[in-house]
Amino acid sequence: MSGSLPTRRTFLQSATLACGFAGDFARGESAENCIEVTLSGGGSVTGSRIEVSDQTIRLDDQSWSWDEVLDVFVPGPIAPDGDRGWVELTGGDRLFGTVAGFDGETIAFSRPRGDSLSLPADRVRFMRFAGTGPLTNVQRLAALRDRGADDLALLQVGGRVGGELLEFDADAVRLLAAAGEIKLPRSTVRAVALSPELQRPAPRPNRFFQALLADGSHLTATSLTYGPAGGQALTAEGLTVPLGPDAIRELTAVTPGVAEASEPTVEIAAVPHGRAEPRRDRSVVGRRPVADGRPRTLGWGVAAGTTLTFAVPPEATAVVTAFAVDAAAGELADCDASITVDGATRWERNGVRSGAFHPVRIEFDGAESVALTVSPGTLGGVRDEAFWIAPRFVLRRR
Repeated sequence: MSGSLPTRRTFLQSATLACGFAGDFARGESAENCIEVTLSGGGSVTGSRIEVSDQTIRLDDQSWSWDEVLDVFVPGPIAPDGDRGWVELTGGDRLFGTVAGFDGETIAFSRPRGDSLSLPADRVRFMRFAGTGPLTNVQRLAALRDRGADDLALLQVGGRVGGELLEFDADAVRLLAAAGEIKLPRSTVRAVALSPELQRPAPRPNRFFQALLADGSHLTATSLTYGPAGGQALTAEGLTVPLGPDAIRELTAVTPGVAEASEPTVEIAAVPHGRAEPRRDRSVVGRRPVADGRPRTLGWGVAAGTTLTFAVPPEATAVVTAFAVDAAAGELADCDASITVDGATRWERNGVRSGAFHPVRIEFDGAESVALTVSPGTLGGVRDEAFWIAPRFVLRRR
């Protein structure tokens, strides 16, 4: 049974296994030798010092062009989301920091290290104020809406106030509604969702680097420089974001040599509780990110019983992805997963529990389709949710 897919596309970082939680170096042998570079041609290299430019990535005394690199993992802690403030850009990137004010044109925003940014309002779709408590499910949905002329002030007590956002500062939020101007105490507002109809969509680059930062931010960088002293990233929205020393935890490359998987066809098994469509916009991945509800995109959240089939580019020689089960489904969540290439099973795992992370690379020659299937496990149910993380095709080098 096939179905339609959401049209919203974002470029939030596809947080696969964000290695390194306080004191735990998940990759490499020691704190001095645990940065890992995964190569598009297969294999990986570990080292201790990383430098990045728009053309190359250097690990100790070795360097590669970005077309030769799939992922970079840098161990170290990642700040929990907690009750911090953040902004979400129109391309889906999320930056943690303090949302200080809005003057009708730009949003004043400061990053955790103290760097100040001035964000054009038409490049931002959502702002969450710090210290206001967790968003409700309804408030989260407001961040995903694709239409609506009104800006929405989402209130602490639930509910929302719609209108044109005029300005806000530390004391008040002002909106112009049909009945006139409304002034809300800032302390009563949890977040603001800006009108999708007034947003300027981020361009879709054919070459970019997705970055997971130590402060929990996710960036899509069309240009990136970074070294021991820090650096900066240029986002798809054209914003320059300073990066401090030890800021990067993971980089994922999409380049002319590594292509994102295109739109899949979808088959969903009939279930008693109704259809659960795949979600590309936001869900969670990895071990701690799954448990903490950290956002991601460039992947698919699916209910058990779902098969996603992707067309293989003619020049592709391998598919790379990873599989994880959502911790929110509970300790008894249990899924079976398999990948077939042109109908032949090439990878499968049974009884995958929440929090487990399974990276996959499958080589092939002349394949036409790759199908990713999630089924209920022995203990699981049809409502268990799992994630295919960052499906990408490695292309033949010319």
